Amino acid sequence: MVAVHTDGDGLDDGFALYEAKNDKDVSSLQVHDLKTANAAAATQLWRFLLGVDLVDRVVGRNRPLDEPLEWWLTDRRQCQVTGVGDDLWLRLVDVLEALRARTFGPGDPVVIEVRDEFLPHNDGRYRVGPDGVDRCSDEPQLVLDVAVLAALYLGDQTASGLVAGGRIEARDPAAVAAADRLFAAAETPWCGTNF
Repeated sequence: MVAVHTDGDGLDDGFALYEAKNDKDVSSLQVHDLKTANAAAATQLWRFLLGVDLVDRVVGRNRPLDEPLEWWLTDRRQCQVTGVGDDLWLRLVDVLEALRARTFGPGDPVVIEVRDEFLPHNDGRYRVGPDGVDRCSDEPQLVLDVAVLAALYLGDQTASGLVAGGRIEARDPAAVAAADRLFAAAETPWCGTNF
């Protein structure tokens, strides 16, 4: 079954693909896919799915970890995460162009040194700031591997967390907070395509 959410202007802005299942004495609603353009559509689709009659439980698979579903429930303890898996991988092939394609938060620029053993053309120093990204020869403030840069690039990992985890070398401690602000993302990245 498919449920489609239509906004007040008559535009479709979300859908849910779901299936009712009976297993022994338990009736469940399996949510196979749910995509929306905004939080209002997500709230309304989940409200619809949770209101389907004669269902003991609703199971949503492959959902983003930061989805606020538990806060849409009367008793948030009824929402349970039963498994977590990888869903999104990123390998920066052209670091300069990837950084130039991304937007950055406010703050002072930071000079990062990227190391890439597989693609040596990515090796180098980059001045990253809200006004753009360029290669430079300045002393690096942060030193990291291209794989760590990929995690930072998506915005759900912070420079401070990666420094604490020993994945980024902070040569200038003040640059860590600046990198946190620059690489912050408004939304947690999520793929959700099961590739």
